Amino acid sequence: MGKIDIAIVGAGAVGANLAEQIVNTKLAQIHFLASGERFLRLEKNGTLVNGDKLAIPVYSPETVKSTPDLVLLCVKATQLAQTLEEIAPTVGEKTQVLSFLNGVESEEIIAERFGWHRTLYGYVVGIDAMRTDNHTRVSERGLHVFGRADNTEPSAEVRMLESVFKECEVRYDIPTDMKHSLWWKFMVNVGINPVSAILRAPYGVLQTSKHAQRLMSDSIKEVRLIAAKQGVTLSDEDVSRWHKILSSLDADAETSMLQDVNAKRETEVGIFCDTVCKMGVSLGVATPLNKTMASMLHAINDARLSPQS
Repeated sequence: MGKIDIAIVGAGAVGANLAEQIVNTKLAQIHFLASGERFLRLEKNGTLVNGDKLAIPVYSPETVKSTPDLVLLCVKATQLAQTLEEIAPTVGEKTQVLSFLNGVESEEIIAERFGWHRTLYGYVVGIDAMRTDNHTRVSERGLHVFGRADNTEPSAEVRMLESVFKECEVRYDIPTDMKHSLWWKFMVNVGINPVSAILRAPYGVLQTSKHAQRLMSDSIKEVRLIAAKQGVTLSDEDVSRWHKILSSLDADAETSMLQDVNAKRETEVGIFCDTVCKMGVSLGVATPLNKTMASMLHAINDARLSPQS
């Protein structure tokens, strides 16, 4: 068997961090895949992680030399629909598409476009990477969680990526119940991202402020109620697991949503608070905190477009 061909779409905090960890693997050949302005910017400026420039080729869908075995999506949820259209010409019959996006709906969107036989679940947790322009700084590399919905016996495609991660010493997990694991990450994201963005609070504030922690706890409770209505039990132990991870993160680092606010980029409120509220309405679960936070975050999105911003 030849080398695994891996395309990484998105050279931000998650994509650059992962690319830097696997760039020297002997089991795979990797490249960044980008279109339009992102391709031109990557090709011109490159990507740096902790001050070092990555020696990774950049291709567009028009110039890529082969059909990848695996496409790792590391873009923002707001870019997903456009990204899927852009990469479509490169996705072959045996190509697997793995989403490291936030939220609980990206896999369904990918499967609708390419089919479930080409779609893998995934997320990253415990990463404290911060991106400024083309430079990503990271100390906690995070845990990369991936697989099929049921990984009692992981598929050959899942084992393929596991072999690369194992060789490169990338921290990873292949949970038996991926649905529960994905909802756990959704609970974490809804708990911390909106609160941090509204308060302009780095991890250190969220680690120490009882008021910030109360907001996180109340938001998490709303997600747990919704998950329960869908047959997913998020336990107190699941919550404690998150707090243990939170305590390990760089106090000065920021959540992805806070980084977006500070950079005046559009936030992912749609896949966090808006999704919680939408599910709450359909399932008969009250979500007052997420409703309030959604309004605040949409106002922040609006403000970034105003002439005075």
